[in-house]
Amino acid sequence: MQNSRTNPNKCWIEKPFFGREGSGVVLRSRGPFHSPPPIGPTVYQQHADLFQAAGRHVVWGLWMIGDECRGLSARADTSPVTGNLSRFLPHRIEG
Repeated sequence: MQNSRTNPNKCWIEKPFFGREGSGVVLRSRGPFHSPPPIGPTVYQQHADLFQAAGRHVVWGLWMIGDECRGLSARADTSPVTGNLSRFLPHRIEG
């Protein structure tokens, strides 16, 4: 993870270590990193723009069994942070 001094776009994501479905995710664009909140550990990730289609931000996910991919999903939302009300399209991969 690059810090705001070396990251040219100065954007990063701050989220709870045990969060899920977008809960507690914050997009940061400037200023110093923040201390983890008292509720638990925090994860920091460099920001990357998501694929966009039809006005929605799309996150792709894979399910692995051993070293084989067995599922693929697309989760899409109008917000850059997808959540539990985002559209979800799962695919099963047989092989």
